[in-house]
Amino acid sequence: MSKATVEPSRFPAGPGYFCMKCLALAREAKRFYKFSKRIDEPKIECPVCTLMYVYTEDFSPEMFAEYLASVGCSFEIRDPAKQPADPGQGAGNQRGPDGPAPAATGEMISRAIGQAQAFVHFSLPVIPPALVGALKVASSQVPVRGITGEGGEDITPRPGEHTRNAMMGEIRRARKETGVWEPPPRSILVIDGLAAFTGGENLISGSPGGEDAGNEAIETVTDPDGIFSLHNKILSPLWAATSDLGEKIFMDPA
Repeated sequence: MSKATVEPSRFPAGPGYFCMKCLALAREAKRFYKFSKRIDEPKIECPVCTLMYVYTEDFSPEMFAEYLASVGCSFEIRDPAKQPADPGQGAGNQRGPDGPAPAATGEMISRAIGQAQAFVHFSLPVIPPALVGALKVASSQVPVRGITGEGGEDITPRPGEHTRNAMMGEIRRARKETGVWEPPPRSILVIDGLAAFTGGENLISGSPGGEDAGNEAIETVTDPDGIFSLHNKILSPLWAATSDLGEKIFMDPA
């Protein structure tokens, strides 16, 4: 069977953007964000976390993409054909333009992380030891940002604490709006917006027919629209809940 690949026409090489508060991914800033046309309310709103970006003399609405890039909220896909996932042959759980492929394994996910071109974002109850090495290596090349729960490796923050480790990027503890700290409800790992892995307890359990067969199988997603949707529905609200940003931000130079 053929391997799943990303269609360049659907995910062209070039920039992408993410929200300062929730990391919501957007291919085109002008189409994703809500632009207010009211003179008394000059703002741009994130449709995921509702953060309001308020116009200033330095940045007009037409310069919004430029503003996001100036504050580090953009990413570049140099080679969309270099998909960071190698499902191999066989049947299994995958959503992509070329059909089914087998459920992901820890080795496959680690290899995909190592191929990241722009970023790695994840939400995991615990960072499994099998992925720690790959995440550390990736963080020396691209931003690595994650939401996790309690326990696991010593890179996991204590309750109420954000950790910025030079070898791990930024790792945050999940919390509800009430301030209660708890593990993320669902596992997901997104690489460059070109591949996503979701399911299982920590992305390395739940393979069909194995000792964890009763758990949810790990799914590989290679459809760009599906990846962005999963990221923005699952990971972005958790990231926004840990953010120190308020309801609005003025678009001043970085």
